[in-house]
Amino acid sequence: MAKRFHVADDDEIEELLQNKDSLNTKKSTAVAVKCFRQFLEERGRENIKFEEYELSELDVALKSFYAGARKSDGSLFKKSAIQNVKYGLKRYLHEKRNIDINKDNEFTKSNLIFQAVKVDLKRKGFAKVDHYPDISEEDLQKLYVNTPYGLQFKVWFELMLFLCRRGQENLRTMTKDTFRVKKDASGMKYVYQNKDELDKNHRANTDPSDSVTEGRMYEKKGDLKCPVASFENYISKLCPDLEALWQRPKASFDVGESTWYCKSPLGKNTLAGMMSEISHIALLSMAYTNHSIRATSITVMDVGGVTGRHIMMVSGHRSENSLKSYSNRVSDKKKREISDILSKAISTNKQEHSSEIENVVVEKTSEVLQPIPPQELLELFSNDMQLEEVNENVLSDLNLMHGLNTINKSCDMKDNRTQPLQERCMNVQMNKTNQVECCGSRGFFSFVPKFENCSVNVTVNNFQAN
Repeated sequence: MAKRFHVADDDEIEELLQNKDSLNTKKSTAVAVKCFRQFLEERGRENIKFEEYELSELDVALKSFYAGARKSDGSLFKKSAIQNVKYGLKRYLHEKRNIDINKDNEFTKSNLIFQAVKVDLKRKGFAKVDHYPDISEEDLQKLYVNTPYGLQFKVWFELMLFLCRRGQENLRTMTKDTFRVKKDASGMKYVYQNKDELDKNHRANTDPSDSVTEGRMYEKKGDLKCPVASFENYISKLCPDLEALWQRPKASFDVGESTWYCKSPLGKNTLAGMMSEISHIALLSMAYTNHSIRATSITVMDVGGVTGRHIMMVSGHRSENSLKSYSNRVSDKKKREISDILSKAISTNKQEHSSEIENVVVEKTSEVLQPIPPQELLELFSNDMQLEEVNENVLSDLNLMHGLNTINKSCDMKDNRTQPLQERCMNVQMNKTNQVECCGSRGFFSFVPKFENCSVNVTVNNFQAN
């Protein structure tokens, strides 16, 4: 009788443990451990196996590490990066020694220092998170070309967009059966994900009712760019001898050929850089990443009014809080609209303010001003007075916009504002006529002439004095 159960050996058990975390999680943990060891080595520690330290010694080492952690070029980590390093160390130490450097009381001091470091990084401008940009509406219109490459790019992009796929996750393991075409009750065709898969958000603790995505890509009848029609066309052009969904396009092809793709799958790195390649070929405004498509999908759904719980059904997120980094974004189009609104407000305010000033000027102009006696005007330009004294004592009472219009004189003038008028009247040759304009609320002269033994004609409110 055949045995029912399999007896796993130590190697198989170890392999299961190693595969419980995603590849990115394992890489992040390894980077954190390496960084901490390099720090201890640079500080002259003989023993850099920190997993063997006493808890008090480990707390001291972590406290020093948080304060002095730097990138390989010596620059500061971003706030999110230093948090990732700490989380990596937490995972490693929890696995090796079952200790929690975030919650255990023995690490209170190092955690206080860590909080202080995060505040300092925020103060220095290292807390900004660089999110993956969503693809602009203008760039979305440039993606469609009817060639083996163009068809593959279109189908790949639309599956990533409509089903809200994450970056390069599981692209290499997709087969022709990963997605299928089906009809709903109304007879409309749609593409859906047929096979479940292991991804970042769906692992050991996933609820049985959770699925990777419940998104659908519906047909657009009568549209030459119908996504379902493109998908069916792509599947029909794949090499029949290879099950991989993403196959290498032929170097040369004929539109009438039944097969456009080789018996060779696209490599992992090629698939990881697919959106960057599309950006380059389609001459998009910037080089987008694979994850930009997911960001675009969630942002568009949020702007379109789709509720958070329904977005989660498509994106596979397990918490609405995870959507905040997408829903808080403002598109370039909306930013332009906001700028235009503010610009119009400024222009309107300027026009209204200008109208108010004009109204005030008209009202002031209509006032009847009392003429200044001619003798006072003559004394003004003959007394030994500084320009400041002229401004303060006489011109403050003189509305220059309406009262003093021009001063016409027959003499040679030089700009020497700080000397008394009497002193500036030496050696003047009366050989030509000049005109000086006066303006301003305090009687500012563009320059004050010096003159002697010359006639001064002053016109105030149509009253002329010599």
